[in-house]
Order: sequence, then structure tokens, then C-alpha cells
Amino acid sequence: MIPLKLNKKNLRIVLRIAVFLFLLFGFIYFPLLKEIRKSDSLCKSLKEQLKTAENLRDFQKAGIHKRFVSQKELALTLDKITEAAKSRSLNFISISQQEIKALDGYRVLPVEMELDAGYKQLGLFWGDLENLQDVLVTVENFQASSDEKLLPKILCSLTLNIYITQN
Repeated sequence: MIPLKLNKKNLRIVLRIAVFLFLLFGFIYFPLLKEIRKSDSLCKSLKEQLKTAENLRDFQKAGIHKRFVSQKELALTLDKITEAAKSRSLNFISISQQEIKALDGYRVLPVEMELDAGYKQLGLFWGDLENLQDVLVTVENFQASSDEKLLPKILCSLTLNIYITQN
């Protein structure tokens, strides 16, 4: 290996190479890297939308012709549910929204409820939930108990799951 002497000519060559590499990275590599990151973000978003569409297709194949609500429509959906409950004379003891759960391609908002109602009113309320236009709501963790003070009503606790789009 020949030792490299650091004279003005060699220093100019090294500086030119360094400037060339700096310009190459500054004007070509970094802008392309920025574009790659944008494309990656878009790709992830499209994959989430595809998962949501696949889940909707699976629900429709199972005979469920509802849709997931958007985050913006969530308050309106909760209003519809409480309005349906009030129209059936259900007496709310407590209602609490839990943390939204992110699942594969969609999210679920669990709403825990404690209420007292008659059997008929409770059944009619569940029918109202099934008939909600374009909203997918399921009932989970239903428990009922009788209380001598409430007869003929029953004390109920249940969780309603409201299905939300990923976006």
C-alpha cells in the first residue's frame, strides 16, 4: 500500500469527494427517505382499512348487516342507546365507559351498565339495540338478580360493546 501524502492536491480531492457525498445525501437520499416514510405511513393506513373491510365482510357473511361507527358518531350512538333505554323505562343505576380496546382491524368501546327493569322492558330494550340503524352493538357479561325491594323488577349488570372503525 502506497502511503498517501497530504498535500494540497490530495486535500482538494478528498474535500471534493466529501462535498459530493454531502450533496448526494442532502439532495437525493434524505428526500427519498422522507418519501419512503410517507409511503410507509400510507401503507399502514391502507392495511388497517383493508382489515376493517375484511372484518365487515366477515360480519356480513355471518348475516350481520351493520357497520362500525366512526369516532365522530360515537356520541350520537351512545345517545341513541340511552334514549332507547329510557323509552323502555329502564332505571339506570350506573353507566361507565371503559377504555377503548383495539382489536384486529377495528376497535370496541365497552360500556358497563347497572340498571333495574322488568323482564319485558329489558327484552324490548335488547330488541331496540338489535334494530339500531347501521350500528353494531353486542351484549356481554349479562347478570341478573332479584331483590325483594325491586320486585317484580330485576337488578341487571351488563356490558354493551360498540364497534368502532379503526380510523
